[in-house]
Amino acid sequence: MQIDRVLGIDPGGTTGVALLDVSPLRVAVAQEYSPVDMLENLRWLVRQADLVSIERYTISTRTLKLTRQLDALYIIGATTMVCYEEHVLLELEMPVNAKSAFPDDVLKLYGVGSSSKHVRDALRHALLALRRHRLLSEHV
Repeated sequence: MQIDRVLGIDPGGTTGVALLDVSPLRVAVAQEYSPVDMLENLRWLVRQADLVSIERYTISTRTLKLTRQLDALYIIGATTMVCYEEHVLLELEMPVNAKSAFPDDVLKLYGVGSSSKHVRDALRHALLALRRHRLLSEHV
């Protein structure tokens, strides 16, 4: 399977989205969405991608104390369904893996970045998927 575009998603009450062209590496879409706007645009976004990488959100005692992010769970579920229907590969990523692999200074080295924290997190997930599929140079 050839991967020309990857969609990174940071789901939540404010959902960050980053659609990256693989070669040359460039940002095609970098956007924040409300949950309703995300669901309205989800199918179009997924259709633009060959691979979707979304943050895995798990409920733990820690997350229950901080916030109840049901929006994240709804978006993950909807994304799973749309990817299945559109035959687009979906991968779920742990947030710590994406953040440790691509801190803000590394995003800048790759020429991708955003003033939005949520979009930066979506970029991290997209880049991590590209790295896993050996489509991202380790040396920028």
